[in-house]
Amino acid sequence: MKTLMFVIFLMSLSAMSDAAANKPVNGNKKQPNIVVLFADDAGYGDFGFHGSKVMITPNLDQLATQGVRFAQGYVSDPTCGPSRAGLMTGRYQQRFGFEENNVPGYMSANSANDGRNMGVPVDQKTIGNYLKEQGYATAYYGKWHLGGDDKFHPLNRGFDEFYGFRGGARSYFAYSKAPPSELDLMERNFAIMGEHEGYLTDVLAAEAIDFMERKVKEDKPFLAFVAFNAVHTPMDATPEDLAKFPQLEGKRKTVAAMTLALDRASGQIMDKLKSLGIDDNTIVVFTNDNGGPTDRNASDNFPLSGTKSNHLEGGVRVPFLMKWSW
Repeated sequence: MKTLMFVIFLMSLSAMSDAAANKPVNGNKKQPNIVVLFADDAGYGDFGFHGSKVMITPNLDQLATQGVRFAQGYVSDPTCGPSRAGLMTGRYQQRFGFEENNVPGYMSANSANDGRNMGVPVDQKTIGNYLKEQGYATAYYGKWHLGGDDKFHPLNRGFDEFYGFRGGARSYFAYSKAPPSELDLMERNFAIMGEHEGYLTDVLAAEAIDFMERKVKEDKPFLAFVAFNAVHTPMDATPEDLAKFPQLEGKRKTVAAMTLALDRASGQIMDKLKSLGIDDNTIVVFTNDNGGPTDRNASDNFPLSGTKSNHLEGGVRVPFLMKWSW
């Protein structure tokens, strides 16, 4: 999975080369847009395209039939921060001291070792940096978890726009009082925003859709990296989504409802690509940061052994779909 960034990058370079040589790319000579739909702590077996008879994931199942389902997609670490660092940079995170981000005190000297100063070293280039160099508009939505200090902020790491939170987890609903950490606060670019309205998974989809609409009007290729915090704890779901699973109870019922919302949001983004007329020239990727922590969110990694935070298959093997109508 560490090569995913470069697969996307090389695809965009290939399209640029064809355009420069006056060869049609999907009939329009344009660089492909890129949308990354990134889940958080989802179970390997918790999708219809992996055989689940419990979860309701029609939109992602359709993506699997329209594109390629990679049966052996692996991340470079079984925890959130290091895995994201590997994906975002295209390098093994051990090479720059980010292998223990989820455990304070094990960072390299140029990253510092605690609190807001735990982050991907600023000398590391990200997919945002690489694609901006190729003329892309870049935006990041959702969970960052790659450093809380301003020097690690998405806008300083190759992204033009950011709407989300810097930390590793937060409520899906608006906070009625100050959250446990300032890194849980919602931001638009560098500005702390008031709390969002509605369910956060749906809000992130709406923000990504707004970005895509604006860039189509500007006729500019774009990267929209949508880092859902679903289905990471806390276990928050809407009553409407919970009602779709009367046969379940407890955390299993809640994670099913959260997965339904994840699928719905992904479907809204993919439907917008089609309505904008750009779905045939957009690379769409769906994947997950690590295996499901079955003890915390009742996710299901069947048929794999292991969970998040260990190096068995259930910790590092993840759902991985990609579509591009060349």
